[in-house]
Amino acid sequence: TIDLVIRVRGGLTVFRDPITKLEMISDAFPSELVKDKDNQDISGLRVFQSRKMTSGGEEINTGGGSAFNGGDDIIDDSIETVDAIEYTFHLQALTMTPKELQNYLIPYVQSIRLRWREQGKPKEEIQAMMLASNIAATYLINKVKECEVFINTDYNMQGGICLREWSEVGNKYYYLMHGLEGGRDKCAF
Repeated sequence: TIDLVIRVRGGLTVFRDPITKLEMISDAFPSELVKDKDNQDISGLRVFQSRKMTSGGEEINTGGGSAFNGGDDIIDDSIETVDAIEYTFHLQALTMTPKELQNYLIPYVQSIRLRWREQGKPKEEIQAMMLASNIAATYLINKVKECEVFINTDYNMQGGICLREWSEVGNKYYYLMHGLEGGRDKCAF
């Protein structure tokens, strides 16, 4: 298929906020639908797995030199490591309480609904998006106390946000997928 051809050639799906048109995430990071407490998929809410990377792409001596054919065991701690999603998409930290997140999400989802209407999407599809967004928003509002909130690089409060949950194996980022548009592009790293 065309999707497979693009992937073989190195294409990525870069997801942009439909309001600001700013890049928020790409499929270079593994993702899955979020599950509720009953282990049911929450339609429209995906969690992306981040990883650590160096801020300049340098090699890192992890201290395992003698275990791999010589070398020393001195760890190079002079290289700065960063979260790959935050760094790649220049996300900006933002503080939000559950009430502030609720007050943000209501007009944001309404702006997506308006955009879908302008695009001529069927009424049933818009209603399904609103229902899914409501369920996803409730999940995010309940989770925000455990997470950090990030906004787009321009700090535009009309645009999309995501929540980051710290994890030993790499941070997890929660995105309202109805608030993102995907297109085949090269990511602007």
